[in-house]
Amino acid sequence: MGLAASQARLLYRLDEANHHALGTDDTVSWQAAWWALVPLSIGAMVQPCGKVLDSNSGNLRFYIRASPVICAVDCAHFLVVLLLGFSVDLRLFARNVKYELNRRFGGEGFGGDSQSAQDSRTARLCLLVISSIPCQTVKLVAMTGIPWTKAWALMFLVSILSMEVFSVLAKSYALPANGSSISIPLPRWRRYLSTWRPVPMLSGSQSILHLALSLHYGISVLVLFAVTWLNGWRVGNSGGWGGNIVLSALAGFVVMTLPPTISHLGLGWLVSTQTTIRRLWRQENLLFLGIAQLVVTIVIPRTFYLFKSWRELVTSSITFANFESRLFMVYGPAAPVENPVLYSTLRQLGRVVVGVFAHCVILSLGLLVTFLVPAALHQFRAMKRILRIATMDEAHAVVVCITTFTCSLLYYSVLYHDAGTYNPTWTGVFG
Repeated sequence: MGLAASQARLLYRLDEANHHALGTDDTVSWQAAWWALVPLSIGAMVQPCGKVLDSNSGNLRFYIRASPVICAVDCAHFLVVLLLGFSVDLRLFARNVKYELNRRFGGEGFGGDSQSAQDSRTARLCLLVISSIPCQTVKLVAMTGIPWTKAWALMFLVSILSMEVFSVLAKSYALPANGSSISIPLPRWRRYLSTWRPVPMLSGSQSILHLALSLHYGISVLVLFAVTWLNGWRVGNSGGWGGNIVLSALAGFVVMTLPPTISHLGLGWLVSTQTTIRRLWRQENLLFLGIAQLVVTIVIPRTFYLFKSWRELVTSSITFANFESRLFMVYGPAAPVENPVLYSTLRQLGRVVVGVFAHCVILSLGLLVTFLVPAALHQFRAMKRILRIATMDEAHAVVVCITTFTCSLLYYSVLYHDAGTYNPTWTGVFG
């Protein structure tokens, strides 16, 4: 009996080892989910897709397309631009489309070297089909229980496929390869846009780029916060919709992109104090504050121009203010019966001190990530030469690329749970 039991256990272990070796495990590990996104991100980075969000810098385009958020915003932005040029007159609509394609892909090299393999439609289509980009997307979509991973993958895939289609259209128009512009009349909606600016924060060619970068930083900040504090998709033990991290992302996006009407530091201290004293850390309060800033900015447009273009990154400290009570608040025992007034007063004073200290720490961390690190990259000659950094915008793009891979790796390695996920066995053919 003992020998038979030992043989049975050995056969069971061998069968289990073969089960894992053949990749038939029905759960999705965090390594499988994360590594499936990496080739999609790299494919988006190296794809020649013209001016991303109206930016003329190829280096900036290379780095910021590592983020699925940037890819999604860029694709949606270009589609909206094309739709704004729609006209019942098909000839006029075709002319507007040609103008937008020339504006985006004019310096991409189409029509230059007819023998270039990169310009060959057949070669590009074949490489796209046999590459790991569509395979990894199909693999992720087939899995269940990973909705956000699917969303990131589809953001990459839709952006890559859309830019390929637009590049084919641009090549069919034989756009100039030297970056010059062909003579095409300006679409009517762009003429109106140059004179009608009801919302100052959306004026200028760089506004959409800054909004997208701010949204990326907001999501990255929330991921870092989740890694260090959260145990799921809720903020601490708070109930109701105020603890929803999706609302946190929206609140952070609004506050980080809208120009405040008072100094960043003063507004940050104000929010820090009121959240510490009254414990109003809910995200809806921060969201309402951002909406109020928008109203004041529209009424007094000149206040918008008092701040630099990267003002929204500095105000990231405001986003942290609604979390600092939960990060640094020390809840003591119940108030003593003999002197509850003194105990309550000292406790409130302690909250103010701790809240101010927390705000200083968080402000320092926010400035370190969003300002000091890009400034150091821009000033360090060796890094500028290696990373091909020429402007501060490109330095911020490098930080975007680094935070994308770092935050995603931290999230999947720390917060990812494979419970409830399912990986079909046939996806093993894709690697």
